[in-house]
Amino acid sequence: MSFGSYVTTEYGPDTAVEAAVNDAYNLHQVVLVGTAGNNGANWVRYPGDFENVISVAATDSTDGRAFFSNFGRLVDVAAPGQGILSTMVGGVYAGNSGTSFSAPYVAGLAGLLLSQDPTRSPGVSRSTRTRCVSVRAGGATAAASLATGIPAAT
Repeated sequence: MSFGSYVTTEYGPDTAVEAAVNDAYNLHQVVLVGTAGNNGANWVRYPGDFENVISVAATDSTDGRAFFSNFGRLVDVAAPGQGILSTMVGGVYAGNSGTSFSAPYVAGLAGLLLSQDPTRSPGVSRSTRTRCVSVRAGGATAAASLATGIPAAT
């Protein structure tokens, strides 16, 4: 999910968004991935910070926390999110940055994990994140940079 708000009455607890997230996870076994936000702060941001959503921060080219990426105990994993090539109007490519560019890496990885074992539950996929730091090789660097909320790689 590449949308969010810091205003809890918009997407936070006790909203239709939380109900939809919980129904997707609990009733339909959907693995949900959301963005942590781009304010460079330790702020709670929904829907990415819901319990049933994997919250994704952004890393830079050194695998450290991208300067704009939110961080903190509610961030679950980090992925590349700075200078990511993307299509632009006019059929050209340009570098873009944001946690919206990080979340697809994690969603893709979740899909690969599920393709290896389609009977895997969202809970098992979510528990995999406790053994992840970054989808890049230098994950320990990202963990140190994000400071809190990112478990050590195993």
